[in-house]
Amino acid sequence: MESQRQKAKSNRGTGLAEHATTAAFTTSRAMTSHLRKRYRERYLGRSRHARVFFAFDLALLGLAVLLVGANLYLFTVIPAPLEGYRLDLATPAIRSAAPVALEARVSASGDEPRRDVRLEWAFPPGTEILQAEPPLAPGGAYLGTLAPGETRSSRVVVRLFQPVGDVGFGFRLRDADGEITGHATRRLAESGLRFEPLIPVASAVRGAFIPYRLRNDTALPLEGITVTAVRPSTVNDLVEVRVARLEPYEERVFAVRPSAMTAISLAAEMRGVRLVAREESYALLASDPAGVRLELEPAGGRELVFRAITDRAASLAVWHPGLSDEGHLRVLDIAPGERDLRLDVNPVTRETAWYVTPYVVRSDGYALGFSAVGSITTPFGIHASARYFAASGDQIGIGPLPPRVGEATRVWIGLRIEPTTSELTDVRVAARLAPGIRVTGRSALPDGGSFSQTDEALRWTLSFLPADEDGAQAFFEVEVTPVASDRGRVPLLIESVRAEALDGRTGRRRTADFGAVDMNLAEDERGKNLGKVE
Repeated sequence: MESQRQKAKSNRGTGLAEHATTAAFTTSRAMTSHLRKRYRERYLGRSRHARVFFAFDLALLGLAVLLVGANLYLFTVIPAPLEGYRLDLATPAIRSAAPVALEARVSASGDEPRRDVRLEWAFPPGTEILQAEPPLAPGGAYLGTLAPGETRSSRVVVRLFQPVGDVGFGFRLRDADGEITGHATRRLAESGLRFEPLIPVASAVRGAFIPYRLRNDTALPLEGITVTAVRPSTVNDLVEVRVARLEPYEERVFAVRPSAMTAISLAAEMRGVRLVAREESYALLASDPAGVRLELEPAGGRELVFRAITDRAASLAVWHPGLSDEGHLRVLDIAPGERDLRLDVNPVTRETAWYVTPYVVRSDGYALGFSAVGSITTPFGIHASARYFAASGDQIGIGPLPPRVGEATRVWIGLRIEPTTSELTDVRVAARLAPGIRVTGRSALPDGGSFSQTDEALRWTLSFLPADEDGAQAFFEVEVTPVASDRGRVPLLIESVRAEALDGRTGRRRTADFGAVDMNLAEDERGKNLGKVE
């Protein structure tokens, strides 16, 4: 009796758990009992592979249940496609890398207003969005509520970095009742980055350079451009040339050297997309058709100087970035003989080489001969002058003027390095002193550096001088004390000046010279022509 009471007590303590467990498995037990009963009635004993057929039928039943559930989900959870909308995409002519204005016009039909309408654009990869009205929020451009028959627009200005060809735009239109997607294709007709030869070439020797122009033909800068050639052709004697930045409508010219093959393959890429691709075919010549020998001097400053020697009439294609001609290319026709040629150019700050390619015109086009390459260096010049009066008219010299025998007169010598277009290092200027001239030790160095003196010269040195359109200056004071034999003569102050520096753009050593400076003070407005000793 006692044991029965303990058992009842135990059951009461765990009855909730036992009931819950039973309830949890009731459906499972009922289902498995029903399946076991159906297996015995319909499958057992009717086939040697009854269990296999039973399992196969269960699998088909499960698949059917899954499909029914998926359809119910799609019908009840995913919004139904919208109807009653029209979307028109308005585009002008599209060029890659150039800004283009796109307008998507959304029109509503039906009898009821469409609430909370949003349009989401799907642009090609790499598209740069410049402007958007309304703004492109994460959920798309908000168009608001559209009354029946009303049209509203989403306007964007973008740059597409895609090759020439068809380009696709995707759309997703949403409102309070659902969404719909669409797609439109437009033709990208040309590239805003141009890469083309400057002269029409039909044939060339292997040592010829063909000038190719890379031009940003858009109103915005282009950055990170890579120009490539398929070996063994080269661009500027390289397989790959990188251009960090091209300003709007800026252009660069590259020297493309044909290979041993009769075709060259060139490309210009941005953001991993080949915006321009060119395949050119040329006849490769065994001998030079022009027969011109060229000698080019380094180009610094405002003039090109070169010599052409030929025994037949020919033409010269001269390219220098400082030439004012179209594409910075000038064509010269030359007769047989030897001649020195000079062309005016503007100073440049970036390019390091200029080219001359001789050619003759044949029935099938231009036939190019051996090209010559010249270096482009910075303009580099030195100037010296003496003053008793400053440019303002104030007296800065000491002593008599005109100078007198036995009396000391002091004047200031000014050294000026002319404006440069590239950085200079290891700059040295030596002013050779005339006999009897003494350096007083007073000086001024507004552009830096230091002075040092030897027995015959005063030296101004700078370790670094940036490209500067104003140049650089230094000043020092000298003293002259005429002797009796100097009476009636104009004393010489500086015999000569030599400057030299290393051009940071080309790595070439540059030199410049200036002549004598005397007491006539040629650049002193108040003191000039007063240098004769009394």
